[in-house]
Amino acid sequence: MLTLIFHSNFPNSMIFEDNLKKHVLICPRAKERKRQEKEPYFLENVNCGGHGRLVVANPKGLVSSLSTLRFEPGTSAWAQRIACRVLRVHQSIFKNDNTCDISALTCQDIHDAIEVKDLSQPEIDAGIEKGFLSHHVKSGGIQHTTQIASLIGHLRQMGFLKRQDAKQMVAENSLVATNTCDSSSPLTKKTPLVILEMGAGRGMFGLAAAGVANASGANTHFFMLDRAGARSKADKAFRNIPKNICTDKPYLKLDGVDWCRLCCDVSNVNLPVVLHNDEKYEDAKIIVIAKHLCGAGTDLALKALEPIRHKISGCLIATCCHGVCDWKHYVGRDILRGIMEGEECDDEASSILSFGPLEFDLLRRWSAATVATREGTSKINSDETKSSSSDHTMEHEIKFSENDSNNDAEKTSGTNISAVVEGLDLSCTIQGLGRACQRLIDFGRSKYIHQHIFQVKDEETVVSNLNYYVNSEITPQNAFLQAYRKPTLAGELN
Repeated sequence: MLTLIFHSNFPNSMIFEDNLKKHVLICPRAKERKRQEKEPYFLENVNCGGHGRLVVANPKGLVSSLSTLRFEPGTSAWAQRIACRVLRVHQSIFKNDNTCDISALTCQDIHDAIEVKDLSQPEIDAGIEKGFLSHHVKSGGIQHTTQIASLIGHLRQMGFLKRQDAKQMVAENSLVATNTCDSSSPLTKKTPLVILEMGAGRGMFGLAAAGVANASGANTHFFMLDRAGARSKADKAFRNIPKNICTDKPYLKLDGVDWCRLCCDVSNVNLPVVLHNDEKYEDAKIIVIAKHLCGAGTDLALKALEPIRHKISGCLIATCCHGVCDWKHYVGRDILRGIMEGEECDDEASSILSFGPLEFDLLRRWSAATVATREGTSKINSDETKSSSSDHTMEHEIKFSENDSNNDAEKTSGTNISAVVEGLDLSCTIQGLGRACQRLIDFGRSKYIHQHIFQVKDEETVVSNLNYYVNSEITPQNAFLQAYRKPTLAGELN
C-alpha cells in the first residue's frame, strides 16, 4: 500500500514513501540543504531550545484529584481563567492598572495601552519612495513603505543613522560619493557599521537601512540572513549598480555597501563564525534588525545573538505571526511564567496555579485572532494580498491558515477564543484578547533582550522598549522590540 509522508526538506508537502529516495537525488531543496550544510557557519539546531524552564513543576497546594477541580486544563473554566489573567496582567504591565473592570475593556483600550511611535513621515518627506524607485526596487506598496520608513526613523532616533533633511543629503552625498572612490578618504576608515537582517526575505528593510547609512558616510556592511533567497530582490538592486562608478542619490546610496546573503535557517546559523572570520568586523558596531520575523523565528534569532551579545550595539525587531510560536523555542518562558503566576499582578480573582506549555498554547492560538475580521477571516493588508511578488506575504497566509481552527471539535471547544470571549462577555472581542496575548509574548522577549543580550550592571546605559511603530490600520502586526546601548553611539556614528 502506498504511504504518504511529509517531505523532510519541505514540511508543508507530502510525498509517497516509496518515491522518497529517488526524489531526494533530484530535489532542489535537498540540494540546497546539502549546500548549506557545507558552509562554515552552519551548525544544526545551534539556536534551538529557547530560554527558561521547559517543564512546569507541580504547584504547591495542588491536590492529587486534579480531574475534580473546576479549572482542569482543557475545560472552558480553565480557558476563561487564563483569558482573565491575560487581560489583567496586560493592563497591569502596560497601563499600571490593577483595578480595571476587564469585561469592560475595549479592543481600543488594549491597543492604546502601548504607545504608537510612527516615525514614517519624516522619512517619506526625505524621499524614501523616490529612493526605492531610483534603484528600481519594488517596496511592496505604500503600506510596506510606511512600515519601513517608520523603522528607519527609529534607527535614526537610536543614533545609528545620521539625522539630516533632504537638502543636507544632496549636499553631503556629493562629498560621500567622491570619498567612496578615494581609498585615502577618512570616511573609508571609519569603524564598520554592520547591519544584520534576520529572516531577511526580500531584504527590503535592510536594503533601506544600509542605503541610508551609506548615504551618510558610514562604512556600511550588510548581511541578509534567510533560509531561502526569496527571489533575491535586494540582491538584484545591489548587483545592478555599475562597479567603480560613484552615484549621487538623495536618500539611498547602495554603491559602496559591502553586502552578503547568508542562505541558512535561523536555527542553524553560528553567528560568531560569520563575524569572527574577518578582521574588519573585529571592532565593528553591530545592529540587528528584522521586519515581521514569523513566530518562533524571532526566538531563534534572539538565541543566535547570545554568542555575539558583547558586540551588539542595538536591535530593532518587528514581530509577527505569534500563532506559530513554539514553547520549546520561546526565550521568555521564565518571564511569562512569572507574570502569569503573580509576580506583576497579584490578583486572586484571576490567579492561576501554574503556567506552562498548555497555557502558552492557548495564548499562541488566541493571538492569531488579532488579524481576524468580524467574519473570522484573516486580515491581510490589501497591498500584500494583491502583490504576487511577495514571498513574505505568502508565507504569512500559509501560516495563518495552518493555525486557524478549521475542525468542528475545535470550533465548538470551550477553549476556542470566540467561546471564551462570549462566555466572559468581554467587550474587547476576540481581536482585543488576541492582541493582549501577542503583547505578553513580546513582553517576555523584551525582558530577555534586556537581561541576556544587553547584559550591563548599570541599566541606565541600555534603552529597551516595546511599542507600536505604525497604526494598526497599516498592519495589525505593528509591534516592535527595541534595545540599544545609549552612551556615545550617536556621537561616534555621526
